[in-house]
Amino acid sequence: MLRYGWPGPYPDSISELNAGETIWKVRFWAVVSFIVLGGAAIGAGFAARAAKQRVWLVLLVGLAITTAVVLVVAVLLTPPLASSAG
Repeated sequence: MLRYGWPGPYPDSISELNAGETIWKVRFWAVVSFIVLGGAAIGAGFAARAAKQRVWLVLLVGLAITTAVVLVVAVLLTPPLASSAG
């Protein structure tokens, strides 16, 4: 029987290592994402001011688009409930 691509029983130590690595990667990419999104928001604010547009409106639209994209990605990456049942 293969479980998680591993023949035989799946030791807890391996699952703990995998979980720790996954959490570290998620935290790292979350920080990178916040830096990129913050830079994009600042850049959009300067671009809006240079184009004589309302900065708050540009940032609000950017926030709405970013939220929609994050929700779509979260839905696509979330496994169905039926497959997560052991």
